[in-house]
Amino acid sequence: MFALAGVLLEINALWLTSEKAIRWVSLFSAPFWFAYNFFSCAYGSALGNVFMMISIIIAMIRYKNLKN
Repeated sequence: MFALAGVLLEINALWLTSEKAIRWVSLFSAPFWFAYNFFSCAYGSALGNVFMMISIIIAMIRYKNLKN
């Protein structure tokens, strides 16, 4: 169920045109993928999900600061 939720959110993110919306949807889907990878013992992929979440958060902070 976690993988299904994650992939559905990621597919929806690909259809969006706003970069900000893409980041928010991707950030929301990442914990689902993390949970799936962790419970499937795919620890490398789970670590990749953590890096992805950190990267998205950093990008959101940087772009917010550039606009101010």
